[in-house]
Amino acid sequence: MGRITEKNAAAKLKENGLFWCLFLGMGIYYIWRMFSIPPWYDELYTYENFIDRGMIYSMIHWPLPNNHVFFSALSAIINKLGNPYIGLRGISFLASMGSLLLLYRILKKGISSRMAAAGTALFSAMYNVVQQAAQGRGYALSGFFLLAAANCLYEICIPEDGTGKSGKRRFRYYAGFAACLTGGLYTIASNLYWVVPVCMAGGLYLLFSGEYKRLFRLVCASLAAAAVTFGLYTIIWLAIGSNFLVKEETSAFYGMGHLQVLKTAPLAAFSRGMEAMLSDPNIQSIDRSRFNSEFILYLERVLNQVYPRGGRFLLFLIAFGLVLLLALTIQSFLRKNRAVFFLSLYVLVLTAMVPVFLAIQCVFPYLRVFTYMGSVLAMLFVLMPYAVWGIVAQVFRNQTGGKTESFAAR
Repeated sequence: MGRITEKNAAAKLKENGLFWCLFLGMGIYYIWRMFSIPPWYDELYTYENFIDRGMIYSMIHWPLPNNHVFFSALSAIINKLGNPYIGLRGISFLASMGSLLLLYRILKKGISSRMAAAGTALFSAMYNVVQQAAQGRGYALSGFFLLAAANCLYEICIPEDGTGKSGKRRFRYYAGFAACLTGGLYTIASNLYWVVPVCMAGGLYLLFSGEYKRLFRLVCASLAAAAVTFGLYTIIWLAIGSNFLVKEETSAFYGMGHLQVLKTAPLAAFSRGMEAMLSDPNIQSIDRSRFNSEFILYLERVLNQVYPRGGRFLLFLIAFGLVLLLALTIQSFLRKNRAVFFLSLYVLVLTAMVPVFLAIQCVFPYLRVFTYMGSVLAMLFVLMPYAVWGIVAQVFRNQTGGKTESFAAR
C-alpha cells in the first residue's frame, strides 16, 4: 500500500512539476517586490488613512475610491503583526499566490497539466498582474475572488462524475460562490464588471445543460450575495452620510452627533451617503461622441497594461480568439465535453462583456480596474491553440477516417 502511495505521489509531482517550479519562482519574486519596491502615493494613502487605523475604521469610511474596503479591513488585521510592509502588501501577496493555484486548478479541468502550466505562466508574466501582485491595493484580491468564484461555479455546474446529470452538489459551493461575489464587490465596487458576467456564464451553462434546479439555486446564491453586499455598503452609506450631514452648514443636522443623526434620521444619512458615493466624478459617463472616437484607443491602452506595447496586436488576437472560442464552445457543447464547454463559455462571456459594459455606461475606468481580466485572457490564449487543433483534427478525421491524439493530452 505504501509503494502504491509513493508511486501516486511521484506521478502527481511529475505531472505538476512545471507548475510547482513556476509557483515557487513567482513566490520568491513577489516577496522580493513586496519588501524592495517603495510604496507609491495610493499605497501610502491607503495605509495611513485606513489600514493603520484598524479594521472597523476601514469598514465605515469611504471618503475616496482609494479605500478598497475589504482589502483595507483584511490588511488591518495582519498589520497587527507589526511589519508595515506585510500590513500593506501581505494580502495582495497571499491573493496573488492563491490566484496562481486557482488558475492552474481550473485550467486542468479541461486541458493538460502542461498547457495549464503554460496558461498560468502567461498570466504571471502580465505587466498589470505583476504590478498589483505585491502592491497595497485591492486589485490582486479582486482577481483572486474572480478565480475562486470560477472554481466554485465549475463545481456547481459539473458534478464529480463528469456527466452533468448526477452527482451530489454540496451547499458549500453555492455559499462559496456567493461569498466570492460579495468579497469582490465589497473590495471594489467596479468589480461588478466581472460579477455580472460570471453569473451569466454559470446561468447560460446550466440553462443549455437543462439543469434548471441548479440554475435556480445559483440565482438564489447570487441574490444572497447581492443582499449581503447591499447590507455591507449600507453601513458605509450610513457612516459617510451622517458625517456629511453633521458637517454641512446648510444641513438641518449641522453640529449634531453622528449617533444622534443615525437614530433620528437614518434614511437621510443613507440617501446622503449613497449620493456622495454615486456622484464621484471617476464613475460618471462621458460624452457619447467622445466615447465612440476614443473607444478603440482606450482598449489598446488597457491591453498595453497586459503586455506592454502589445495593445493593437492583442486587440486583433483577442478578436480572432473569440471567433475560435465561439466555435469551440459550440463544438464542445455538441460533443458533450462539459469541462471544455464550461471553460470556453466562461472566457467567451467575460471577455465579450467588457466592451458591452463600457458602451452601456459610456465610461473609461482606470486601466488597473481590468487587472482581473489577466486570468481570463490567459485562459483565452491557451484555449486558442486547443480550438485550432480541434478544427485541424476534425478535418483530418473527415479525410482519413482515422483517429488523432487529443491536444489536451499533449
